[in-house]
Amino acid sequence: MRSNGNISTTFVTNYGTGQIILLIQETTAAQTTGTELPVNATSLTINNANGVTLNSLLNTGTLNMHSGILTAASPDTLSVTGTTAASVTGGSATAYVKGLLRRSFPASVVAGSIYTFPIGNSATRCLK
Repeated sequence: MRSNGNISTTFVTNYGTGQIILLIQETTAAQTTGTELPVNATSLTINNANGVTLNSLLNTGTLNMHSGILTAASPDTLSVTGTTAASVTGGSATAYVKGLLRRSFPASVVAGSIYTFPIGNSATRCLK
């Protein structure tokens, strides 16, 4: 699913059983999602310098913070279910999650592994 504008309509969608890759692309305005997104996705990429607000629950295998602030509207909105350190990539002073970000870990984490949490707010920007 690709979006070049707001994706805030309500409709019923059958996504089937294949991979679901969500790519939220650059537009001239901030974007807001609604219930049109599936609850479970294979991958989520944020590439909108104007920002994206996630208004519904989303579990994604991977998260790529390329550009823009992803606002998680409620505490249980965003979970990354991939268990590798590379399941979350990107993140900077202009690309981070504003709100809570949940991550899954493998049953045994290897010593020295680094799992990033690109979270922040307008004052602190991105904390990893």
